[in-house]
Amino acid sequence: MQRKKASARANNKTVGAGIAAAKKRLDEAVENRSNGTNAGIVAAKASVEQSLDAYKSAQKTYEDYKNSLEKQYNPEIVGEKNSRENLAYGEKSSQLKYNQLINDFSDNKKKSSDNRVLAQDCNSRIDAIQSRIDDLTRKSTDIGIRMSDVQNEISDIGSKGQSYKEQGSEVNKNEAKKLEDDIKSKRQELNSLTRYQEEIKIELSKLSDELASAKSQKEKYTSEADALDKEIDSQRKNLDQMSIDIEKAHDDLKSDADKSIKASQARDDQLKTYKLAMDTAENSYKAALVSLKSAQTSADNEISMLRDALNSANANSNNLDEVELKYLNEELEKTKIRALKD
Repeated sequence: MQRKKASARANNKTVGAGIAAAKKRLDEAVENRSNGTNAGIVAAKASVEQSLDAYKSAQKTYEDYKNSLEKQYNPEIVGEKNSRENLAYGEKSSQLKYNQLINDFSDNKKKSSDNRVLAQDCNSRIDAIQSRIDDLTRKSTDIGIRMSDVQNEISDIGSKGQSYKEQGSEVNKNEAKKLEDDIKSKRQELNSLTRYQEEIKIELSKLSDELASAKSQKEKYTSEADALDKEIDSQRKNLDQMSIDIEKAHDDLKSDADKSIKASQARDDQLKTYKLAMDTAENSYKAALVSLKSAQTSADNEISMLRDALNSANANSNNLDEVELKYLNEELEKTKIRALKD
């Protein structure tokens, strides 16, 4: 009994040290839980913060990109819009210039043709006037010849009449009288020819002015037609080049539209990628929250286990010694009774 009591006292020291150690572990666990310094919880919280930051960043990236697409202020969309508008304006401007040049080309062709017709009309007038001038010139020449002949005839008749007068016979006087009548008639003819020739001169002067005017007009119309023909040739070349430019502008616009479609599809794919990244980050954040909850539960369970272990150690330490001593006492009592009976 005495040895057992001594042993119990020694055992109590050992068990007490174990209980103290268990209590220390429990106190540390409780303190770490209260102060938030539990290693598992600290790591879980850090993971939550990191995953939350990653989620917010991914969410902002997704929403910013989505808004830029929906509200059309995305730089790529703005650039494509400007490019499309510039190309469309260029095509429209080229088409308007081409249409205007076509109109000018047609107008110039008509003006050139009209000037050629007017020049031909002037040429016909020139021919007619020149023919009339030639005819009147011939008539004037013929009249001049006739006037010279009449003057010669008057001179001859005058000489002949003077001869009759000098002869003095009655017959000669009558002949002289007839010759004077002839001279009078010839002078009337000469006067008539002179007037006619003057009229021809006046008409020839007018015709010369008309001829000069007709030639001037012909030269004017011909020069204008020649200048227009040169401009028409230049316009024809410009039309050929502008037709090529318009076709190129149309092809560029179509190509730009194809690029825009592909770029739009690429942006949709990029938006899906950002959405997937955001969803992945959100899931990681939710998983981190679950891990934090699990770490907190684990810490609480650890504290509970440590507390139960400490309580159990305390109870077992006291109960073991008491039970053993009680058993020894009972055995001792039994031993004493047997001895008395003997």
